[in-house]
Amino acid sequence: MPPRLRSSKGEKMAEASKEGGINALSDELLQHILSLLSADEAVKTCVLSWRWRHLWKSTDVLRLAADKGRWKSSKRFKKFVNHLVLFRGSSPLREFDLEFSSCREKDEKGDDSGEDESDDDRGEDESDDDSDGDELDEHSDDGESDEDSNPFQCVMMWVMYALICQVQVLKIHNFNERYIEIDGGMPLVSQHLTKIELSGIVLKECFLNFSSCPALKELYFTKNCCFDSVKKIFSQSMQCLRIFYCQFSEYDRTLIYAPSLITLLLEGFWGRTPFLERMPSLVEASVRPHQDCDDWCSNTYTGNCEDEDCDGCHGMIDKIGNGSKCVLLGGLSEAKSLKLIAVPEIIIFGSDLRCCPMFSKLKSLLLNEWCLPSNFWALACILEHSPVLRKLTLQISKEAKFMMETEENDNPLWKPAAISEHLKVVKVHCKEVDEVVYKIGKWLSTLDIKAASEECGIDDLPDELLQQILSLLSADEAVKTCVLSRRWRHLWKSTDILRVAYSTDRWKRSEEFKKFVNHLVLLRGISPLREFDLRFNPFRYEDVVYDGDSDPYQCVMMWVMYAVMCRVQVLKIHNDHTDIEVYSGMPLVSPHLTKIELSGIELKNCFLNFSSCPALKELYFTKNCCFDSVYEILSQSIQCLHIFHCQFDEYCHGCHLSYEVSDDSEIVLLGGLTEAKNLKLIAGPEIFIFRSDLRWCPLFSKLKGLLLNEWCLASNFSALACILEHSPVLRKLTLKISKEAKSMMETEENDNPLWKPAAISEHLKVVKVHCKEVDDVVYKIGKWLSTLDIKVIIKQRKQSSKIFCLEEGNIC
Repeated sequence: MPPRLRSSKGEKMAEASKEGGINALSDELLQHILSLLSADEAVKTCVLSWRWRHLWKSTDVLRLAADKGRWKSSKRFKKFVNHLVLFRGSSPLREFDLEFSSCREKDEKGDDSGEDESDDDRGEDESDDDSDGDELDEHSDDGESDEDSNPFQCVMMWVMYALICQVQVLKIHNFNERYIEIDGGMPLVSQHLTKIELSGIVLKECFLNFSSCPALKELYFTKNCCFDSVKKIFSQSMQCLRIFYCQFSEYDRTLIYAPSLITLLLEGFWGRTPFLERMPSLVEASVRPHQDCDDWCSNTYTGNCEDEDCDGCHGMIDKIGNGSKCVLLGGLSEAKSLKLIAVPEIIIFGSDLRCCPMFSKLKSLLLNEWCLPSNFWALACILEHSPVLRKLTLQISKEAKFMMETEENDNPLWKPAAISEHLKVVKVHCKEVDEVVYKIGKWLSTLDIKAASEECGIDDLPDELLQQILSLLSADEAVKTCVLSRRWRHLWKSTDILRVAYSTDRWKRSEEFKKFVNHLVLLRGISPLREFDLRFNPFRYEDVVYDGDSDPYQCVMMWVMYAVMCRVQVLKIHNDHTDIEVYSGMPLVSPHLTKIELSGIELKNCFLNFSSCPALKELYFTKNCCFDSVYEILSQSIQCLHIFHCQFDEYCHGCHLSYEVSDDSEIVLLGGLTEAKNLKLIAGPEIFIFRSDLRWCPLFSKLKGLLLNEWCLASNFSALACILEHSPVLRKLTLKISKEAKSMMETEENDNPLWKPAAISEHLKVVKVHCKEVDDVVYKIGKWLSTLDIKVIIKQRKQSSKIFCLEEGNIC
């Protein structure tokens, strides 16, 4: 009998197993690996071999990220995704993850620039001659050139594609300032969808009708979702709903109907509190309105304000159309565990308690100080309507004392008619045991309940808060906390701020410091960093013990590169000793870096090319940075630049330049400042750069505020006249005149007439002159300005302002 022929798949697996490595893995495992990659990275694997050619099409997770670090224009991203779904077909999806992060403004508006750049940036065009990459490339050349390339435009189309592929988990995260608007005419219809996560989305009412998604169990709205025009959120199958830092309408309440809901979280929302329909299956709920919630009243804590002008109590346009007056608590009455947290001025809880429902299943309850005003009325009401309550926790802040003092009265404290027989102890969490805590304990004792005061210790705090506390410490102090307990052992590794400081007070030997930091970065790994702060505090060389090549400055760039690998956003290097030299062969490359602060650094040209840091917004050079060999500072994204007490090159000797900028313009400084709306130009009389530039004075077409000192008065006010003539919309001019001005004017005394501008701004009516004393210079300025029909307000230090009156020939 002839041997059975192997199937083509079997032959491929046999060949792969002989090759070893990743090719020895099964298709299912390779697809799982590909599902961890973003879509553009997964597509690129099609060029590896024939076996990999179509693997990316059958992965069950599709991750799409519109990141400016990956895509040079939003049109490329949009084109790539449209072609991707075309070639992928309707292969089933378990998860569809769409993320928009930090798009450039010009990309959001549909910038089509850069279409002729290399195919490598597209992500979808890399392939061999016979692969699908060629097909993608063919299609990428036609059409769409005149379309709006805003990637938000196609979001619902891509969502509909995911639904066609029977997606189970749908995620859309938008981290841009600009919202994605989900079209109200596009409801979701899916038998397979079980979970939805949304952030940064403007939601329409039709989209939030999930009656056609019978398998939907979890719904998450996080970080700035907007429900402003949503009247109702509807789902009969949903079991978990989380709304975290989102915006509701200021005038209308959104109704939430979810009869199968088990878990509810409403955290940090603003606008009007949503109306909750009855939830018979509810087990756990937590509600914490934002302090800017519109259910706010400064007149009362109980929600019965009679002031018709109060927007919090009477600012609603419409009311929910049913007989219930409970907005929130009626829907929470079936819960077994409740957390109700609010600032005292938020009235929604107190307002609902006037028609308080029965919490027939409630066993655990957490409240804060909002329940204490009006002589404990709200707390007494809840206890009376919670017949099976077992656990009550009160979180009392320092604000409670002030609140209780402001409504001090002689009325007796409220008492519930009856309380749960299971409630024996109440826990009170506080920072200190003050009069408020004592008053609570005394009141509870009248109900036969013990008050167990728990002053919050550091171990009661969550990991996130402990990490924030550790981030305030220097790295060596933070590391020492690992010995406190098992919980603290690795906490220091996950702090997002790393502060490294060298001083002889803390480190006796520089070698110890260098060794510590090197071990620190090795053990910490590449956990993300928000801020890296490296400081060299003042020390004397004789205090430092060197062992061979142990100069602590030696490793600075290596530590900076480590911070960049950890996706650092804020980089600070402060040196209060000798200059640290940053090597010219080490440019910074980071899509995450937003801010840099440097002091005491000797900077090289290559380091100051920030073209590979597209997110960089702020750049600060302070205290003795040296630009001696720097010819260019380059950044297309930077918005704020501060250079304070730093040193530039000395090629210029007085007025004779030995080095010239390659620009044709003769203007050094003022040419770059012509678009400014506010300018301060201060210099000693001997500094000639401003006067030199004014020989080719540009037009300051937007300048509205200007501050000058006495340098502009030389040569018979020629500089001041020139600036006024070239500032057509100037509104505010301030002159700071020191005592040096008088000697300067005397040394160049001549009989030539004072310069006058050919024309000045029609908006300039008054000029402020700041001086120590009113001398001949100030009088001369006032007289000159009066010829231009401009009044002068003279402000002497530590004295009230005075107005120069030409008619009377003096200052009045």
